[in-house]
Amino acid sequence: MRTFIIGLIILILAAGASTPWLINRGHTLEANEMHWGTVIRPFSLQTPAVGAAAYDWKANVQQQLDYAKTLGLKTIRFDLESNSGLMKTMLQMTKDAGFETVVVVDQADNNYTSTTTDFTALGTKLGHQVTTDYPGLIDVYQLANEVTGSAVHQSTDIGATLPNNYGLSFDKTRYTNVMHYTKAMGLAIHSAQPSAKLMLTGHWVLTDIFPMLQKDGVPFDIVGWDWYSTEGTNPAIRKIDGYADLNLPDYFSKMGKDFWIAEMNLDGGSADNHLQQQADWFAAFGANVKKDPQVKGVIEFMLPDMATEFQKGEKTGSLGLVPVTIDSKGVATYTTPKPAFNAYQTAISNHKFIDDYQPNMIDSAALSLTKLIDKK
Repeated sequence: MRTFIIGLIILILAAGASTPWLINRGHTLEANEMHWGTVIRPFSLQTPAVGAAAYDWKANVQQQLDYAKTLGLKTIRFDLESNSGLMKTMLQMTKDAGFETVVVVDQADNNYTSTTTDFTALGTKLGHQVTTDYPGLIDVYQLANEVTGSAVHQSTDIGATLPNNYGLSFDKTRYTNVMHYTKAMGLAIHSAQPSAKLMLTGHWVLTDIFPMLQKDGVPFDIVGWDWYSTEGTNPAIRKIDGYADLNLPDYFSKMGKDFWIAEMNLDGGSADNHLQQQADWFAAFGANVKKDPQVKGVIEFMLPDMATEFQKGEKTGSLGLVPVTIDSKGVATYTTPKPAFNAYQTAISNHKFIDDYQPNMIDSAALSLTKLIDKK
């Protein structure tokens, strides 16, 4: 009997050494469950000197997909382009390259203060449109962009409000319109693609809208958070003056939702010669994500610098991991990836959910069997 138990311990420990599972906090995570991603922009290299007719967006997208493979990414996020033919080709290229796709399904300039707009009709139309135009090409549908920013009470709002913690509130009219828009969109998508994953995104500390949307019947599986360097390097520790720290992954996990970082970067990226600062922030953020199995996805914003914004000296042109250079004729090309590219690649390749030591399932089983031996 003693020999059998010792042999069982050896088998358990050997399994722990060889298994691809990462066990911590009672959570078993498959190695491929983590969604590391980025944002690709098809017109990132277009400049005023290169007209639309001469611009090869397909070659640009392929370059970015190649960079994404080098990084070891799983997920590519896109905005919904107005040119459906371009959008379909881009999604097909991405799927053919082996990536999963996330698309932000939204239309510009929605007036959420309107009391006359039929947001149910708008959401339904858009949901049917994307599933009809891109069947089988979208894995995760992001319903609108930052529902928090669309619904939060603003200084010009004069109507009724709905409370959020931390002394903040939502405008009731805005909230109602956002709710009808995202609910109709999600239901329309699920009617055509029942297995589709749906995501809502938020920012700052505006968490209370998500239980309200869930109660009002908005379908969603994932909550994504837009997180930039001013908020720190750890999504589990969001400091708020006068309040306890907010643990975003834990908050949404308790709601039964997967938690992703939908956008992340150093504010301003590498602008003002902050190449090393950007890389250091990526390294610190990646180190914290590795400790938290409740973070199921991270999407870096964004893969390339934007040539036109970069040419104008705007900081938004320097958010990428791959820089651009513009020659004397105004033609933009990519150059050697930034230090942050390498920092992100390292975070991805080294990703394990390993916290400061605490007994995991394997340790506990071995300990229990050892105690059993001692009793014999």
